[in-house]
Amino acid sequence: MKKLTALICAINCLVLCSCSGGSIYSNYREVEQLMMIQAMGFDRCDGGVELSVSSGTGGLSGQGESEGGGQIVRMSAAAETLLTAQELIQDYSASEELFFAHTSYIVIGSDALSDGLEYYLDYIERNETFRLDIPVFAASGGSAKELVVGTGSDSYDAVNVLRSIERNLGVRGDGHIYTAGEIAADLNVNGSALICAVKTVPVGDTIKDASEGEQTAVFDGYAVIGGGRAIAQLNAHDALAVNLLLNRSGPSMIAVEAEDITATLQLDDSSCDIRPIFDGDELCGLKVSLKVSAALSEYRGEPDIKELNRAFERDLHSRLDAALTLSRETGCDFMQLGALLQKQQPLTMSGMDTELQRLLPNLYIYINVETEIDRGFVLNRPEVGK
Repeated sequence: MKKLTALICAINCLVLCSCSGGSIYSNYREVEQLMMIQAMGFDRCDGGVELSVSSGTGGLSGQGESEGGGQIVRMSAAAETLLTAQELIQDYSASEELFFAHTSYIVIGSDALSDGLEYYLDYIERNETFRLDIPVFAASGGSAKELVVGTGSDSYDAVNVLRSIERNLGVRGDGHIYTAGEIAADLNVNGSALICAVKTVPVGDTIKDASEGEQTAVFDGYAVIGGGRAIAQLNAHDALAVNLLLNRSGPSMIAVEAEDITATLQLDDSSCDIRPIFDGDELCGLKVSLKVSAALSEYRGEPDIKELNRAFERDLHSRLDAALTLSRETGCDFMQLGALLQKQQPLTMSGMDTELQRLLPNLYIYINVETEIDRGFVLNRPEVGK
């Protein structure tokens, strides 16, 4: 019996060792043979679509998230479908095999978004190599190719640029980057959603020793998706209103002016309460109450806290009004306020996650903003000559 067991084990070892150079997988590849794709761009073009990719600084080293030393590979190809374009890029890849499982960011061009988002979301959802938590960006007023292939230099690329935007927005709390899963879920609820917008800009004198024509990208608000396509944009200045309304703002910096005073305030805490206003059984309006506390971080002139508070309230009121007015004018509940109200008040707002969209254009929205500015700790400075 022992001899038979030993013989079976020996046969199994021979079979396993003979498979794909020691692997049980027929498609096994050494990590050094893979080109790690970390940023992808989708554009519409004549006769089909264009796919752009960038590897990140670790793309050819097999290190995925590596920040240093790796050669950056930027490529693009146009074809009838994204999968066909992907195969074309593979053909030009010479000895390397494309590896998309480490894709960290997806950018969709403005023409593609205006044409319709469904095709691109479908591609992400059906492709088994992608995750639904991949952050998605909208290329504001331009192509995804311009951003994915055109930004950066020999030492950094679109992956670094987008990662920096993601980190900065997360720390400041004045914007939110929606994932493919979040966008799909929001569209499924009421047919509208937001996508974080970014635009390419010249580096100029900001980066020392930057090459001529070098491009980077900056946060540019949100692309508003309604009816499956981009229909409007909420600019970067007013984008903070989304986080304020949804109670997810962070320590954002806001500059305000009051008479001869110019000051920079840092948000410490904010709380927003949204209540429905009914006329009988019919929803006729919303009451938005925002309370914000902030610290006085920097100023020129003699600070008058009362005047600064009034200027601060006007600033926040205008941002909230811009976001809510855009929602009313487009008839899109892109901030998912209906779902928020139904969660907070399930009995009175039953079914409002879909009903609010229909009522939005005719709703009266009352906004009340209360602010409190703390002058903060200032060192006592000795008088001159003492």
